[in-house]
Amino acid sequence: MEKILIWFEKKSLKPEGGPAGYLYNLNSFIEKRNITNISYKPKFKKIGKLKKKLKRYFYKKICNKLNYNKKELLMSLKVYEKINEEKLENFKLVHFHDTKELFKNNDKIRGIKILTSHSPQLRSLEELETLYDKETLEKEKKFVEEYKKYDYIAFEKADYIIFPCVEAMEPYEKDIVVKKILKKKLNEKRIKFLLTGIEYKEIQRDEEYFYKKYNIPKGSIVVTYIGRHNEIKGYDILVKAGKILLEKYENLYFIIAGKENEKIEKISHPRWKEIGWTKEGFNLMKNCDLFILPNRETYFDLIFLELLSQNTTILCSETGGNKYFKKYNSEKINFFESENIDSLVFQFEKLYSNLKELKENNSNEKIYFENFTLDIFGENYLKIIEEIIKENKSAKI
Repeated sequence: MEKILIWFEKKSLKPEGGPAGYLYNLNSFIEKRNITNISYKPKFKKIGKLKKKLKRYFYKKICNKLNYNKKELLMSLKVYEKINEEKLENFKLVHFHDTKELFKNNDKIRGIKILTSHSPQLRSLEELETLYDKETLEKEKKFVEEYKKYDYIAFEKADYIIFPCVEAMEPYEKDIVVKKILKKKLNEKRIKFLLTGIEYKEIQRDEEYFYKKYNIPKGSIVVTYIGRHNEIKGYDILVKAGKILLEKYENLYFIIAGKENEKIEKISHPRWKEIGWTKEGFNLMKNCDLFILPNRETYFDLIFLELLSQNTTILCSETGGNKYFKKYNSEKINFFESENIDSLVFQFEKLYSNLKELKENNSNEKIYFENFTLDIFGENYLKIIEEIIKENKSAKI
């Protein structure tokens, strides 16, 4: 049985978005089936030209000081891990879930390198846009292009890339360099497609949930959003549309979960309730009348699968991985034109009078059980790994 290494620390697996959540679900399948040939990356000692560890709080402190910190950011790419390369030789296949990790460790890997990226845009861009404002980055195009090179190299050096679906490639193909790399790998049959899956969480619907929890009058229309409050997730789009809709519909309430962002002004309105980080996510999905996913760009959002599993009615932007779900023609999956506030408002108004009736329609739950369960995901993952190994029988390890 060939040994496989997942380049991610097992202790970091969590039921959330991104690689931690993706692998949390995959690991549930691995443990359920008692699979023993798949291992996780141990914690290695950090070494390199940058002696101090670059912690998250440090990055936050250097925001909008690009000229001073360009050197530090580039040096961070040279922080690598002291690895026992002899142990790595035991693995036929190494599966990376981060382009930066593949970039920094490429030369140490002798087995087949697989890459699954999870960010809603190039990881390097996501990183820079978290640190600096648009005006600063616009002035520093040369540096931005230099920093993006780790993404380029990672996509190029990966022997295989796994995407959930063709549509999930969209945010990466907006970069002309990555687009060329992906086109070449697609022609070489070095791109595989694996739909993500999640473990089912049974939640009982409670018609009085929002009344008991948030004192929202019974019979109100409740719209929810859970996620980061930033532009890539479209939070600002939701805010602008929310202002219009709150004025028009007196029985409409918004429950907004996720850490607030001082860069984007929230709505100050008694029927717009910001609840911050919450453990009640599945209860919000199960009991709300509508969930809005307003992403500007998206990969293949795990929350979409969670919404399907809870049979939630969805209104989402027509972008990236969201587009994949058009194929199901579900009345409970509705689309608005990405970044178009008028389109969001228009599509909401089309749904408004039918939301309570749609709650009794089980089409989204059916889609989940037929396509996105943990077992379907895990079995298909094993098939793809086996397929890759067969294609590379002569690969050196």
